[in-house]
Amino acid sequence: MNPVTTFEEGCASRSVDPTKLPGVAELPERFRQSVIDHYKLMVLTEAVNEGKKPNWKNGNKEKWFSWWRVLTGNKNRGSGLGLSLLDVDYFCTYTSVGSRLSSVSEDAARHLATTFPDIYEGALLEP
Repeated sequence: MNPVTTFEEGCASRSVDPTKLPGVAELPERFRQSVIDHYKLMVLTEAVNEGKKPNWKNGNKEKWFSWWRVLTGNKNRGSGLGLSLLDVDYFCTYTSVGSRLSSVSEDAARHLATTFPDIYEGALLEP
């Protein structure tokens, strides 16, 4: 696991320019930041996984995801919602269609969730 602590570190480790974010000008305003944050999570997941991709054709290999609890009363968000890491867990699957946000280890999934909760909030919750 590559323990990156910033989006810029993640970009550097994957040879991605951190200033080149997805073009979202054509999207409705309410979706723009979510798309950017989802892109950031894809880059960070790839960086923390050190470029390793879960083998979705092997159901015996674990794929790790973070699970979130949605909290109300978050004064930093207009919606009043926030996220709290509930757990990380793995799944075994026999599909050949994978998720870009799955981690190759429990440590990697936990690191992403605890280091980048604000980016997860931006990707998963309405502003």
